[in-house]
Amino acid sequence: MADELTPTGGLILHQALHGYSDGHRQLAVSVALTPRDQKTLLALSDTSGASARVGDSGYLTGYPLSESGYFALARTWPAPEMQRPGCVWTHTLLIEFTDLASLRDLLPLAWLFRRPAGSNSYGDYAKPTPMGEMPDAPGPACFDSWARQVLTALYEMPKASVVAASPGGEVEALILEIWSQQWPRLRRNFRFCTFTDRLRMADGIGFDLQLVSASDRGVRSRFTDAVLAESVASVSSSWLDDAMVDLASPDIRGLRTFFKTLGSDVSGGRESFASLCRLHGAIRAFENNPRSIGDAIAVLQGDMGSQPAVLARSMVAKSAFACVEMLDDAGYEFLWKHIDHIDLRLDDAATSTFFRTAWLRSPRRIAGLPMGKSAIASALNRVWDDADVATLITGISLAPDFADRVVARRSDLTGHSAFWEIGSVGAGHLQFALGDDGRQSAVAAMYVAGRGELAMAAVREFGARIILAAIATAATEPGLPIRPWIGAACTDPGGVAAYLVSGDIVHRWLLLALAHQQEPDAVPNEVGADPWLLAWQRSQGKLDDAGAVFIFAFLLSRALGRHTRSPAELALIAFEATHDAAARGAIPDDAWGLLERRLPRASIWSDWDRCRQIREGIVEAFVDNQLSPAQFACLTERISLFRPLAETAAATSRGRKYLRLVKQTLASSRHRSSAERLRAVEAALD
Repeated sequence: MADELTPTGGLILHQALHGYSDGHRQLAVSVALTPRDQKTLLALSDTSGASARVGDSGYLTGYPLSESGYFALARTWPAPEMQRPGCVWTHTLLIEFTDLASLRDLLPLAWLFRRPAGSNSYGDYAKPTPMGEMPDAPGPACFDSWARQVLTALYEMPKASVVAASPGGEVEALILEIWSQQWPRLRRNFRFCTFTDRLRMADGIGFDLQLVSASDRGVRSRFTDAVLAESVASVSSSWLDDAMVDLASPDIRGLRTFFKTLGSDVSGGRESFASLCRLHGAIRAFENNPRSIGDAIAVLQGDMGSQPAVLARSMVAKSAFACVEMLDDAGYEFLWKHIDHIDLRLDDAATSTFFRTAWLRSPRRIAGLPMGKSAIASALNRVWDDADVATLITGISLAPDFADRVVARRSDLTGHSAFWEIGSVGAGHLQFALGDDGRQSAVAAMYVAGRGELAMAAVREFGARIILAAIATAATEPGLPIRPWIGAACTDPGGVAAYLVSGDIVHRWLLLALAHQQEPDAVPNEVGADPWLLAWQRSQGKLDDAGAVFIFAFLLSRALGRHTRSPAELALIAFEATHDAAARGAIPDDAWGLLERRLPRASIWSDWDRCRQIREGIVEAFVDNQLSPAQFACLTERISLFRPLAETAAATSRGRKYLRLVKQTLASSRHRSSAERLRAVEAALD
């Protein structure tokens, strides 16, 4: 079944030990309990069979400690080694109610009990014990007739304490299986004891099930207020048959999963067991044959008639949702006729199946629901919340008027390209993309959907930082589809700066795309290192020769401008590569256009020498702005290029003064190339 309970492995259980020490008392416990629960634990850990002999293997007792939120499962052994007659040891496992609800099988709990090996072992019980992975427990021994009587007494007479003569053998396993069969609320309130000679109670409430010795002749006289299982005629009913099948093969028909799913909606305890079994049988038949919906309704109106009407509506609605794909026209009409009777607590599979089928079968019918009725509106909202994206998008494409309402519930739709491929979806739906991650996903989806006409609206709504981050993930390489997005992003220079300094790894092709659509000085640099510098330092990827020439020319142009706080660092990156491109005549006109207006004006006789213009421009920037002499000395790795730089600087008095600072820097440097550069500076100054 889909809703499978949790296996036993991984749980940590608290525990307690009681025994004789100047009276029956608590010897160790691993968790604090309320005083009332401590008193209950002490009382029920003492012997339950004062006038009968407890067997060497002991007996089990189970009961809730409601104030502390634990279920106590205990094994009690005789303690003949004690001087006082009738002493016992009791090891109690304290299982949190939430853990108890999650366990698929309770039989392995019985393997965790340990009889103390003397006072030196008490400390072992003062700390929690891991449950660990348990091998599958063997099923209970077959006591068909006995089990049928016990189940009949328990669930046909739910207000009475049931007493049954023990058939011996592996009866404890059967009792634990009966307990395992129950839904969580019934489990944690179920009180049982596998050996007693008197009517047991906990907090003034009688035990649900108690076993006595088969040889006990005084049962009738001592248990006058209890129902004796042996005196109850086993009923002939489908609910009992289903329960017996489930005991032998747990959950083979999904009964336990059904209990766990719906037991929380049942107001009663044991009295609801038979009714839920009957309802389970009817719904199973409905799942296999949707035309039997009339049988399911009959069960609800009969067996469940005493339950609140909301439970009946919930059962019918859930069954209809789960089987909606198989409904014939009559069943489908019934579902729509009773749509306002649906309990809003429906499982994911049911709402998803209903939404997909109804959305594809009659989407306008859903759009026409009387949304003023809160139950229907809430149920439809839940359907939208739980449905898969493909189903939602298909429905919106068939009923476009629903787009606003659905995407308002499911903002994740904006992150799917199929949503933006719907013609009626437009800029107004950008507002439903939530958070930076959601907005980036929306932009990426719009890009994939080819909705470049929404780029400017997206920049106005989200800012350029979100746009660029999204395009960086959605586009695998530069190309025409990104142009409207990059162009729109460039209208927000502050947002571009925020993206460049964001710390994300940047594709070099994206930087190139920005450089082609933005002036070098467009991005602000009010504080800190230049955004373009930071972005380039963490950029990745390889550009072709033309792209590399353009981006280096762009960076050098920015270095020569007035809006960067990192001119020297940018020059270190771009100068040599740009100079080399000029030397081989590889700078295209658009790249040279960025540079030329920032370089010293060449004479009519030397305007052909772009290398000279670049050298003069970079020297002028370092000299006029008093940039770092050490960085000037590192502008190129080649001494053959450094010499003409030094000579260009030496051509003016201000340049010679700056060269002396470079000389001082080189003289104090220990770098192996410093000596050769020092000689080049000295030669230029001579």
